[in-house]
Amino acid sequence: MAFWDFWKKLFRSTESSVPGMEPVPPPVSPPAPAPAPVPATATTPPVATPPPATPPPPPPAGPQPGDFLPIQRDELLKQGEEVRRTGGWMWFGRRDIIPPVSDPRTKLIDRGMLTEGLLSAEELAEMHQVGDEWSKHANRLEHIQIQAAKSAEEAVEADRAARAARKAQKKAEAAERQKQHAEAVARRKATDIMFAGKGVSALLGDRASDANKLAAAGLPVLHTPAELATALG
Repeated sequence: MAFWDFWKKLFRSTESSVPGMEPVPPPVSPPAPAPAPVPATATTPPVATPPPATPPPPPPAGPQPGDFLPIQRDELLKQGEEVRRTGGWMWFGRRDIIPPVSDPRTKLIDRGMLTEGLLSAEELAEMHQVGDEWSKHANRLEHIQIQAAKSAEEAVEADRAARAARKAQKKAEAAERQKQHAEAVARRKATDIMFAGKGVSALLGDRASDANKLAAAGLPVLHTPAELATALG
């Protein structure tokens, strides 16, 4: 037995022979607290947004094939007689236009041709669509000419009115000048000496009196006939 083994055995037997001495267990750390349960949140499923509603397409413009329906012969004759009595012949004999569908006589003729199989509803609709488009632009030049003539006539009338207004204004101004002249003449006749005899009246326009001579003679200084008349009383 080695030397160190002897000492280890000796100390081990000494520790075990000490009464009341028990081996101390290592300290035990308290268990970690359990994490608090997290309440489960109710997830709301996303609400599906419906796509925007597609607006309905606008109704087709102009005559359509559905506007033309077949007609019985008796009904055609009856409605034709009604159109004849009410004077629905405004488009009769016109060769420069295609009558519109709104014309009762034209509508009856279209339905009769459809019934006899001369034209289809599609052909009738296309024919009247062409007629409507032609009517929109056929008289455009004439309409422009009428509007231009109307505008020119209005311009002429406006020029005439302006000339008449200027003439009336000049006439009123001339009358006012004549009135003022007549008043001035009457005022001069009442307050002034315009004629005192031959060879004398030419000097009546000189209104510059010699104030020094008048004062030296002891006479009042007077310049105008009105002042002289006032001094004489």
